[in-house]
Amino acid sequence: MKKRITALLIVLMLLTVAGAAAAATYYHVNTSWLKLRDQPSSSGGVLDSYREDFAATIVQKVNGTWSKVKFTNGKQGYVMTTYLSPTSRTYSAWVTTNKTYVRSGPSTTFSALYTLNRGSKVTVLSHGRSFDYVRSGSAYGYVRNNYLSTKSVKSDGSPTAAAPVAVRGSRTLSGTVYVTCPNKGSVNVHTHPGMGYANAYRVRYGYAVQVEEKVDDSWYKISYGGRSGYILGEYLTSSRPADAPDEPAPSSEEESAPAPSSSYPFTGTITCPAGEKVNVRAGAGMGYTHLARLDPGTEVTVNGLTNGWYHISVNGTDGYVMKKFITR
Repeated sequence: MKKRITALLIVLMLLTVAGAAAAATYYHVNTSWLKLRDQPSSSGGVLDSYREDFAATIVQKVNGTWSKVKFTNGKQGYVMTTYLSPTSRTYSAWVTTNKTYVRSGPSTTFSALYTLNRGSKVTVLSHGRSFDYVRSGSAYGYVRNNYLSTKSVKSDGSPTAAAPVAVRGSRTLSGTVYVTCPNKGSVNVHTHPGMGYANAYRVRYGYAVQVEEKVDDSWYKISYGGRSGYILGEYLTSSRPADAPDEPAPSSEEESAPAPSSSYPFTGTITCPAGEKVNVRAGAGMGYTHLARLDPGTEVTVNGLTNGWYHISVNGTDGYVMKKFITR
């Protein structure tokens, strides 16, 4: 009798735990990017950054401002609670399109985990602006919510499959790739893989960069102009855009008669015909970040020449200025 009671209690405990897990309240990120920190403070170190619609559960509400959370990729840390929106309830939904991708994160840049066909039923655990976090059987992932309907959808004859169909060969870029962005401007390259990290430099639309490694489903480590950094995969493409601008090349003067190293350093003066301040950049190219702006007439130490850019030093700052803005 005691053994039966003990066994019954164990079963009841397992059912209770399973029920609690199923009833967990999911929250989704309601801002473009949310920083995950190692302590409940704005001065805490940034562990990662999560885009809008990423789902998480709250492990502990620390105070009125901060909560300890666990995101669906398993990472835990602290976020400002105001940037999380709760899901009021879970509900059933039906897939409206064949071969709908279920992804590891709320963006098409994340890898596809499996596909679902029209008529497949899922449970929506977190409803975001563009992506929902869903459960299909024992599998989880993110689906574009415009492919889901709260009304029952009939299959068109394609197998709905009791189990999701796994996807192989999700996009991985390598070698030479090109920067792309909707506004055809410049894209930030960060010091580490996360939006919370500082910008190392910027690369213009259409410029070629080299992939060093794929960090995860969102980030790539790249190199450009001899500098490494991290960029979101959604801003890279394997094909050069047809309207990509020409990249700057060394002038014929530099190619035919490079300045001997013995001519450096020398003292130069900032000049600008329009009388405006001149940008000092972190590297020899327009894609690099601004370090400072110098007034015409400012004297600088010129240390060398790289592809039409002088490497200069001024007031403790080392950087690059276009050759045409410095006179000897």
